[in-house]
Amino acid sequence: GDTTGALASLERALTQDPTPQETAAIRRQRALIFLQTGRIDESIADAQFAAVAFREDWQVRNTLGFALLTKGNRAAAIEAFNDSLKRGQSAAAFFGLARAHSAEKRSSEARANIEKALAIDPTNTQFQQLRSQL
Repeated sequence: GDTTGALASLERALTQDPTPQETAAIRRQRALIFLQTGRIDESIADAQFAAVAFREDWQVRNTLGFALLTKGNRAAAIEAFNDSLKRGQSAAAFFGLARAHSAEKRSSEARANIEKALAIDPTNTQFQQLRSQL
């Protein structure tokens, strides 16, 4: 979609005196857009902020995990993905763990996690591609 327009809309919303919960919701959305557009440090900051407000939200922890993994902070990414999985089963979290473990040369853990991701979403081509590389 139009990430520039979406970001502009979220920025406007932040200037309209949102409640603390609304601010956290806006920053949760913005974290994902920042991740998608390569603004990794901003994604991490917004995801961390939103994770405090939304204690049971597994999706924001996935966003944080992928941002941390992109930045190269594999240990913190693994922690974020595990934290996500405590709140709900997610193929994306298992995929993130598989990528992080693969980057750390922890092949058996990487394979186990990609199999869990594929059990949830067997037709995902990204998951299939990673499995073929492990």
